[in-house]
Amino acid sequence: MVAFVRTVFLLAWSLLRVFGARLVGRHRGLEAFRDAYRRDDLVSLSSEDRDFVDNARGCIACGLCAIGDLPPGLRANAGGPMNLFLASSKSMPDYGVALESFAAVDEGALAALEADCPARVPMRDLVRFVRKKGTELDPKRSLPPAALR
Repeated sequence: MVAFVRTVFLLAWSLLRVFGARLVGRHRGLEAFRDAYRRDDLVSLSSEDRDFVDNARGCIACGLCAIGDLPPGLRANAGGPMNLFLASSKSMPDYGVALESFAAVDEGALAALEADCPARVPMRDLVRFVRKKGTELDPKRSLPPAALR
């Protein structure tokens, strides 16, 4: 019974604090929510963004994009372009690292790789998406420590 009373008291106290913050104008709501997640390198996605991400993650790890004479920007990335699309572009907290890798990627080379991709991964659109969302990340957290570069 004591636990129940304590729980009801804590809930009532929290409710009063929320209403009090709203009355004095200190309630930030959605902006506070976004700030909290931005620190973890998670930014909001629109419904169009979510649809794009769901449809763009079709890489089947066939390795065809890593075969042949890759341009220097793609060759420099460990594992070639396939690793960029399998790992770095799927996890939003990794977008800061992916930005560094994608900086060396040429649009023309991606167009050629897209044409050969059996899964038809929209590589150029995915790189644009990661670059766009990467600009919204917290700059203090989005890059790995210098020791890991």
